[in-house]
Amino acid sequence: MTKTTQNRNNSGTGAGWTALVHSSRRGFTLLEVMIVIVIILAILGLVTVNLMGARDKANKGVVQMKLASLKSALDQFSLDFNRYPAEEGEGLQALWNPDVIPEEEKSKWRTGGYMKEATPRDDWGSEWMYRLSVPEDGAASGAVTSAYQIWSIGPDKQDGTADDIYPTGAKSSDEEGGSDVGPPPAPPSTGG
Repeated sequence: MTKTTQNRNNSGTGAGWTALVHSSRRGFTLLEVMIVIVIILAILGLVTVNLMGARDKANKGVVQMKLASLKSALDQFSLDFNRYPAEEGEGLQALWNPDVIPEEEKSKWRTGGYMKEATPRDDWGSEWMYRLSVPEDGAASGAVTSAYQIWSIGPDKQDGTADDIYPTGAKSSDEEGGSDVGPPPAPPSTGG
């Protein structure tokens, strides 16, 4: 009887064989590990792409907020000086640096300036684009009847491309030059 019991325990259906099978399946196969790694890498790739898109969108939003602050400061400047800063010599520096203001007008400059801190460049290191549009009726340069344009050339650092950023978020369709966004229209050519 002892031999029969031993044969039964050693047969393919006995407890000894089952224990042997279970003891050899304690780890993962190489294929299973590789499948898990591929799934994890795919998920990381999707997350990275989404985060990069979100970061670009956030950067553009921050730049739009900075443009809105510059626009507000320009409007405050125009209330005090009855003009906007001249493109040459003053520019946007007039909002935080009184040294660029002509001596005869320095008494109009607000103590502390028009911006809390100097922001001469956008988040990509490019200078803000600022231009005045003077009406054709001969108004003085920078007079309040003028309009200004202010924008960032965006992450590609090239003016006039699709990634340029404006205070309103979109390039102006105003062809008269009275808008506060985008570059002014080209001056009419004079045939002479």
